Amino acid sequence: MDDRIFWLGTLLLNLLLFIIIFTTLSLTRRWTLVRNLVSLLTLLKLLSLTIFVYLTIITICFLSIDYKKTKRININNKAIVILGNPTSKSGQPSNILKSRLDNALIIGKQLTNPIIIVTGSAVYNNFIEAEVMKKYLVLNGVDSQRIIVENKAKNTYQNAQYSSKILDSLGLKNPIIVTSHFHQKRTKKIFVYFISNFTVETNFPNFYLFLRQFPIYVWEFYMTMKIEAKHN
Repeated sequence: MDDRIFWLGTLLLNLLLFIIIFTTLSLTRRWTLVRNLVSLLTLLKLLSLTIFVYLTIITICFLSIDYKKTKRININNKAIVILGNPTSKSGQPSNILKSRLDNALIIGKQLTNPIIIVTGSAVYNNFIEAEVMKKYLVLNGVDSQRIIVENKAKNTYQNAQYSSKILDSLGLKNPIIVTSHFHQKRTKKIFVYFISNFTVETNFPNFYLFLRQFPIYVWEFYMTMKIEAKHN
């Protein structure tokens, strides 16, 4: 799954959410589809109202998301765990994965020779995410001896499960988990079952990126609620 397919998917999800709002407003006003089609002016008014409501919802969500990081970066931390994401069809880091790697590079410069665990297998194509991540990090100046490849995890749960075993085997505590902003809450919910103390670091999205990724935030919220329901 490369970036084009990813963004096409989010576009379609945006369209679906837009249609849901449009239909809800239509039913609320007790307008039938036939009446809307008969009156072009009425249809345009409803479309304008739908756009306004949709953007208002996204703006409120954007302003209400977590601006703060879990904790301040502790310069004594010895480990960074970077969660994988599908590569492009050519085997290059996708925009999402590249964003995680670049953030990890910035964090790594604040620490003293940290161990970096890259976790992720080949889920959507033939390219192992962890191997692609290691190659990118090495090309950007990270010593390959400090990078540990975990290439079996196929989802966030396994990212946490397998990377925690590596951390335990090396006696490393309080790791910094690097992922995407839309993924941070689910990451916290899952990793807490394997690691007692950790920090989740993400890049904060601008409004345009949040608008494009809004359906993913909705999906992640749903997945996080499923995890909470399962363990309650």
